[in-house]
Parts: sequence; C-alpha cells; structure tokens
Amino acid sequence: MIGRAVVFAIWLLITTFAASSALARRDILAQQQPSQELALGRWAGAIKTTGTELSFQIEFSLGPPPAYSSSRQEILKGTIDIPQRFVRGAKLTNIRFHPPTVHFEATDPISSPPAIFDGQLKNYQMSGTYRQGEARGTFALVRIRSVK
Repeated sequence: MIGRAVVFAIWLLITTFAASSALARRDILAQQQPSQELALGRWAGAIKTTGTELSFQIEFSLGPPPAYSSSRQEILKGTIDIPQRFVRGAKLTNIRFHPPTVHFEATDPISSPPAIFDGQLKNYQMSGTYRQGEARGTFALVRIRSVK
C-alpha cells in the first residue's frame, strides 16, 4: 500500500512539473511573438475627412502564408466593407500588426489610389490616420462581438 502511495506521489510531482513547464514555455513564447489574435474579428466605425464621414467595417482573420513563402506561420488577412461606396469584401493588403500599431491598405474599385490606414489598437478600439491620394483624415473602429 505504501509503495502505491509513493508511486502516486512521484507521478503527481512529475505531472505537475511538466504542466507548469509547458505553461511557462507558452508564456515566454507569447511575450516573444506579438499576438495577432488581438486584431482578429470584425470591426466597425467611420472614416472622417473634411466634410465627409464614411461608415465602414473590416474583418481580420488568419490564413495560410503565400505559396512562395518558406514560412509555415499563418498570416493576417482582411476585408473591408464601405456601404456608402458599394464596396463589400474588398481585400486588405499590406497588413502589419505589431501591437499596439496597425497598418493596412485597401484599394477602392471606384478610385485608383489605395486607402492607407495607420493606427493604434487599445482597449478593443482601433484609431488613427487615413489617407487616400490628397484626402487626409482619421478613422476609428470598435470590435464587434457576436452574441450567441
């Protein structure tokens, strides 16, 4: 009986040590690699330029790396909807997210220069500057949470 208790105690110590080591490794990796999960999901807000306010939504998701890439790490992908311009599901390009900074671009099918967004993510809100050709302004977004 005592032999079983000793074996159980040793097993319990080994299991606890292994679990705590795995958690410690996960925490170290999370600190080393910025989490793209902070940006994932659907966001809604507005672009404000002189005399104009456009409502828009974006959605960020993770997708496979390009075929030409040697990396196996998923990359951030996104789409934009601008209802007032009849834009739906337009692809975002040049997406960069290094918390707290975010950068993405969108090509509006109606106009030729890309819309460039540079901002900050803080407390589930994203805001910053917007420029497209000569137009300059600001944007602000909040994360949309789905209710189930």
